[in-house]
Amino acid sequence: MAKQCAGQTRNGKRCAITASCTLTNTNGRLLAEPLQRGGEYCLVHARPFCVNRVATERPVVTVFLDLETSGTDVTKDRIVELAATHVPGDLNAMGSSFSTTVCVPRAILEESQDAALVHGIADDEIVQGPSFATAWMRFLHWVDALLNYAIVEEGASDSDVEDGSLPQIHDHPVLLLAGHNSIGFDFPFLLCETIRHSLSTAPFEDWLYVDTLHISKCLLPHGCNKLQCISLRAHIDTGRAHRALDDCLALRRVVESMAQSLDVPLAALLKHFAVKVDLASSLAQLSVLMDQI
Repeated sequence: MAKQCAGQTRNGKRCAITASCTLTNTNGRLLAEPLQRGGEYCLVHARPFCVNRVATERPVVTVFLDLETSGTDVTKDRIVELAATHVPGDLNAMGSSFSTTVCVPRAILEESQDAALVHGIADDEIVQGPSFATAWMRFLHWVDALLNYAIVEEGASDSDVEDGSLPQIHDHPVLLLAGHNSIGFDFPFLLCETIRHSLSTAPFEDWLYVDTLHISKCLLPHGCNKLQCISLRAHIDTGRAHRALDDCLALRRVVESMAQSLDVPLAALLKHFAVKVDLASSLAQLSVLMDQI
């Protein structure tokens, strides 16, 4: 008897896909491929970024992240743009941002014209960008700078300012990386790219993660929960939709609006939905999804 997927459907029933299934997804990949390679889940229910809920009292450095990619298959498509924006404790401050295109071979871009119609980034701009390894190194350096100079802004009194007291520096802040539909898309994409380029996956274990799609579904259970939809409902300009940095800035404003509506600090709202990655489980599942492992 053919091996059956261990995943569950939305109505709680076991997935009916078996190793002998011939159905394919929109990218032409067999849904049963992971099962045929010894995995426990089909392509639909595979979880390349496994997470566990976590509670933390540590101060956080909040960063919103977004990617543009050559397609939607996290194990085979490539990142073409990486952007992030830092949210200081003082929400009136802009915070710093990071943005770069990522070089992808023209042969791959020529096969992904549908994605190009979505993000609108010219092939010439992409191929002139740094390699993923270089872009990732620059991103990690930017993150390290944020963590190394994280200033304690909460709880500061007027007397502290008046007497000229110096700002304190956090001893052990933790990066909280937030994105929209990021656990199903952005975070596993980053993990796959680090594996593909033989880079260390250790940084992933040091961070906290929040998928703001989960927040919007909780607070806005009815209607569309895509970023463009919830931005429109909050009367927020999304800028150039599907350019990574513009999406980061729009998401920041949307989540700030949600926090204000609940009368809670932004960091408190995000911490409530924070998770840690189970890197060992994630890598185990990716081992049957990626040819490179």
